[in-house]
Amino acid sequence: MSNYSPLILFLYNRPYQTINTINYLKQNPIHKNTDIIIFSDGYKKGDFLDKKKVEAVRFIINNIKGFKSKKIFFRKKNLGLFKNIISGIDFVFKKYDRAIILEDDIIVNNYFLENMNKALNLYKNNKEVSSIHAWFCEHKTKLKNTFFLNGADIWGWATWKDRWLNFERNPKKILDILKSRPKLIDKLNSSNGYDYLNLLKKVALKKSDSWGVLWIASNIIQNKLYLNFSNSLCINIGQDHSGTNSSLNYAYFNQKLRNKKILIKKQDIIEDKLGKKVKNNFFIDNFKLNFPKKFFLSISNKIKKRFLLLNQKIKFKGPFKNWEEALNNSDGYDDKNIIKKVLESSLLAKNNLYFFERDGYVLNKNSISSNKLFEIIEISRKKNKPLNIVDFGGSLGSEYFKIKDIINLKHKNNWYIIEQKNFVEKGKKFFKDKNLKFLNNIKDLKNKKIDLLILSGSIHYLDNPKNVFQNLVKLKPKYLFVDRTPINQKIKNHSIFVQKKGNSSYPFWMFSEKKLYEMFKKNNYRVKECISSEFDHNLVIKNFKIQYKGYILKSI
Repeated sequence: MSNYSPLILFLYNRPYQTINTINYLKQNPIHKNTDIIIFSDGYKKGDFLDKKKVEAVRFIINNIKGFKSKKIFFRKKNLGLFKNIISGIDFVFKKYDRAIILEDDIIVNNYFLENMNKALNLYKNNKEVSSIHAWFCEHKTKLKNTFFLNGADIWGWATWKDRWLNFERNPKKILDILKSRPKLIDKLNSSNGYDYLNLLKKVALKKSDSWGVLWIASNIIQNKLYLNFSNSLCINIGQDHSGTNSSLNYAYFNQKLRNKKILIKKQDIIEDKLGKKVKNNFFIDNFKLNFPKKFFLSISNKIKKRFLLLNQKIKFKGPFKNWEEALNNSDGYDDKNIIKKVLESSLLAKNNLYFFERDGYVLNKNSISSNKLFEIIEISRKKNKPLNIVDFGGSLGSEYFKIKDIINLKHKNNWYIIEQKNFVEKGKKFFKDKNLKFLNNIKDLKNKKIDLLILSGSIHYLDNPKNVFQNLVKLKPKYLFVDRTPINQKIKNHSIFVQKKGNSSYPFWMFSEKKLYEMFKKNNYRVKECISSEFDHNLVIKNFKIQYKGYILKSI
């Protein structure tokens, strides 16, 4: 095949999804023959965290290589999903007669580009075919290799210019047509499995930014069909509350990506009844439940949630006079349950695109610090050489594995984790790689020039944080990232409490912000930026108000 379709990639503010989308694309052999056209939406005005996320995405796309050509359109302001995608496709079709389209959370298999190009060539002259669609739901039914369904879909898809020009974009006009032809509503709603009609109404009222429902509905009212594959060529990793229209939905969550070659040959363009049944049942089972099943799942989920909350609920004792007294009233940090739980959770998160780890717990919600990622990128830009990063109390490096492909795009940075002996042993055995090292002692870094020292959720668990801080800054790091730190702005002196979470308990400091600033200044560091924690909730303990904060420091 000599004539390959261009690939349009739409991005916004999700660096983790973006790097994985691109990495998996590059596992397709013909990516080298593919022109990639990227539309990067702008950040929301006044939202500085959003700006950092967008800048991290733009760092990624500025540094990716390997495609036949790369063209990037940086939106100067936030257009939103609807305008960014529709105007982007309109622009591309001024030059090309067909295109493959991806958003920033679609992970494709090794045959995605090959299969999409073949199908585009095969049905280019069949006007009744609206598009090619790569995603299909999990199922155990024996289906044809490829088959047609009525309408269209938008998770890893492709179409032709002439089909796109027939796209009806006016939601009110589509609603009027559906009202006059009510049988089409059943097709739109997947036999009452998903309420696309309600979503369409929200778009008409400008309460939703969904463009996809218009594309689907437009092709249904035109009686178009779209090609599907029996085994999904892609999965969606955006169901982690990070997207514009995403939320956690286990119907899509943790779907397996299979590298299975599919034989594609031309077939009659009629809707496949079995394929339709499989997809409709998927929506009915996962989005529209009958009352007994819904009641059972509701009770079951409440019990599970109650159990998880009891297990994860944080309790506090104190304040205590000194660290020794607090330690005597807790299990301490040598509790074997801690390392066991962290190891299990970190291994799961490291090897799974859907899961994250924090504080020994497996999360299905994105837990990457955007502030930290942006700071690393900024320091890397300024130095333009590999960085030496020290992560004090960095556990087993679960966050490193989620961001390493981003921060190492331009230079292979060195990441050193300083931890307790039992963590170092597990880290060296299960997680160490060429750029990640585990150390038990600060002295092992004496001859290293440190660019960034990270203290994320760790300094308040030290018996003498002042002394440790003084020893750490002897490494003379140019920048410090102190994050997830419990602060009380009213107290004059630091206080000691015991935190109990699950089956483990250990002492921690509640810091006086004034005293912290004094410590920073005394050690020749100024606060470059003060940040709110992206993950921790503010707490009240016995009339003590705790605010979790972060500080980005630069040496004076």
